[in-house]
Amino acid sequence: INDFSKAIELKPDFAEAYFIRGHAYVIKGEPDKAINDFSEAIKLKPENTIFRLKRAELFYQLGVLQSCDEEINALKKSGEYREDVLSLEGKVALAKKDFERAIKNFSSARALNPADVPLHLWEIYARYLKITNEAQEAIFASTDKKEKPCLTEHPGYQAELTCLINELNNLSNFLKNNNPSEQEYLATIYYWLGVFYYQLNDHSSAMEKLKEALKIKNNKFREVKDLLNHIWDYRIPHKWWRWWRWSPEPLHRLLKPFCGSIICAVILILTILPFKPDFLNWPINFLRLTPPKEPVFYIIPIVLSLLILFSPLLARFRVGDYEVELTPPPKKEDIATAPTMMQRLLHRGNY
Repeated sequence: INDFSKAIELKPDFAEAYFIRGHAYVIKGEPDKAINDFSEAIKLKPENTIFRLKRAELFYQLGVLQSCDEEINALKKSGEYREDVLSLEGKVALAKKDFERAIKNFSSARALNPADVPLHLWEIYARYLKITNEAQEAIFASTDKKEKPCLTEHPGYQAELTCLINELNNLSNFLKNNNPSEQEYLATIYYWLGVFYYQLNDHSSAMEKLKEALKIKNNKFREVKDLLNHIWDYRIPHKWWRWWRWSPEPLHRLLKPFCGSIICAVILILTILPFKPDFLNWPINFLRLTPPKEPVFYIIPIVLSLLILFSPLLARFRVGDYEVELTPPPKKEDIATAPTMMQRLLHRGNY
């Protein structure tokens, strides 16, 4: 910043110096100064569309959508219909919930650059928001049922979601066969596939895709872990021993079998000890312990250990007239409904 400030002092009409300094201010987190420098660069070289595009992108990041739209219109009037301009217009349309316009812009941008994977992801995201919004409006407008269906049970939503799944599967296969280096995109695609399969209640396919995403990201994909844990804990019926044997979390994958083995060993020891007091003679003598003779001292720990061991199967229990639900599963709409998560992933990857 200091170097380009000196350059501007020496040559006040140095538009590129203003532009680069403005970019440095963006990185530094001083957007007001960046906008001033971009504006000065545009004033000095109004024909340079890169300057105007960067100011438009900054307006979008700041949420000043009206100013961003004005910049985009100015670019289009000057004949700039590049994919980055159309893509930015699509993002602004999404922020304004104008899904049709967003899809049209992303589609036009993709026509200019068909191999651009981020543009394809943005278009799929826009289509996902559109079908979600339409399904929600149809459900709210429905008066046929007293209890309206949830979003994921709407037939139109399921059909459109299946189309998006097919498109994402085709895209992932294309990347694996032609661009194996694009691992970041593949991880995002697998996560989205996991979310969509989950919403269609295809939990086995969802887990398969989420595991692929986790493998690509070396177990450092928080959103994937959260959804995997949710599916494993709430959506897939399994035996109690299987719950102790495996977990989506690598650390839990070690701790759960270890803890389960300890609980089983405690139950076994407490079951044998009343009948064979000399079963653990050496450690009892070493620790100078006196085994209790009353059966209740063995029965209570055994019952508690069994409750812990079989706790994954306990969804609810009743006490008198009261029923208590243990850790009820969140509603499907509350877990990985995707819109905010997807947009966060797109922005995080600077797509």
